[in-house]
Amino acid sequence: MFANRIEAGELLAKKLFLFRNDRKAIVVTIPNGGVLTAYPIAKALNLHLELQFVKKITHPDNAKITIGTVGLNDSFFNQDSGVTASYFENEANTFTKLLAEKHKQFIGRDSPISLSKRTVILVDDGIQSGGTIKMALELIKKQNPIQIILAIPIAPKSVIEKFKESADEIICLKYYLPDDFLHEHYEKFEPVTNSAVVRLLKE
Repeated sequence: MFANRIEAGELLAKKLFLFRNDRKAIVVTIPNGGVLTAYPIAKALNLHLELQFVKKITHPDNAKITIGTVGLNDSFFNQDSGVTASYFENEANTFTKLLAEKHKQFIGRDSPISLSKRTVILVDDGIQSGGTIKMALELIKKQNPIQIILAIPIAPKSVIEKFKESADEIICLKYYLPDDFLHEHYEKFEPVTNSAVVRLLKE
């Protein structure tokens, strides 16, 4: 059991020490919870910390069906979804503006650093179903990074297996049963406020 997200990040940093001071490497995380895990990694490795905002776009007639994903740098559209490309583009443009506003709130600028020709270390505080990580990986791959390393403290092994084709390397410290809940493996797993994220990013 991890004491908290920070401790989980410190343990992951030890597995990633090869990338310390690597100018082509960058730590990327999904806010808000992932920032607490990614922060000690970026600090220990002396790497830049960037945020990956992701938003799924659902079918206009069925909110349970995902037709694509949008981020700040790119989008992913399932052309077999039965929805027109123009509908997706309109939705994507709307969400991109909202994500840019949130990025500026957290980091102070609208657009993130390009991940092209970078070694991307994608970090989160854990995986439950893997939906958000899947979206993030799709968007990161479209930016043509050198490689993607998925660094996760804890996840179900069955879910991690699904990402072997999306990530060049996967580091997972602990596996847990799919029927368990992620928070049960942390002594402290509280909601992370926007102000806490801003404070860590400023550091």
